[in-house]
Amino acid sequence: MSRHEIEEVVARLTKPTIASKGVMGTSEREMVRSQANNHPKYLGLKQVSDAEMEEIVSRVNKPTRMSLIRDKTPGTTSMPEVVA
Repeated sequence: MSRHEIEEVVARLTKPTIASKGVMGTSEREMVRSQANNHPKYLGLKQVSDAEMEEIVSRVNKPTRMSLIRDKTPGTTSMPEVVA
């Protein structure tokens, strides 16, 4: 290797990295800022209307296909009976 090539390698290896400079949290802050701009609804930054909230609640409360099949299958119980 020539002297210039060695100097380039040494300069690259001795150059401080971001981690060695002690800069912390920049990536996380940039990601949160990006997510807030692109998807504010999912970070709690957007208000949900009453109609939209009702739609969400109805979807969450709707039984799944598997639970409906399980309910129709004879001899299976989804929850054991609790006797007080």
